[in-house]
Amino acid sequence: MNSQIIIFLASKVGKTHLCHLLCIVLPPHYKAIYIDTQDGFSSKKIKTMAEARDLDYGRILEKIKVAKADTTTKLEYSIKLAQSKIGLEPGIRAILK
Repeated sequence: MNSQIIIFLASKVGKTHLCHLLCIVLPPHYKAIYIDTQDGFSSKKIKTMAEARDLDYGRILEKIKVAKADTTTKLEYSIKLAQSKIGLEPGIRAILK
């Protein structure tokens, strides 16, 4: 079963932090696609958050595919491509941002 959750919140309330956290807490055999619309993805933040939980940040980073989408056209394309990957790559369970 595929489902989507869309979160709309005001600026500066922690949406990017939540997306980073979701990348970290995914079960080990799952992967995430992070669609970065504001250049907010930070491997340094992933490392800090993972180390705080005594997790292997290198393995976590390997599970995250980052797509840069700085225009509406790129965003729409990235979303469609990410959705198609869910059916093709069985480990992908999250599309974030």
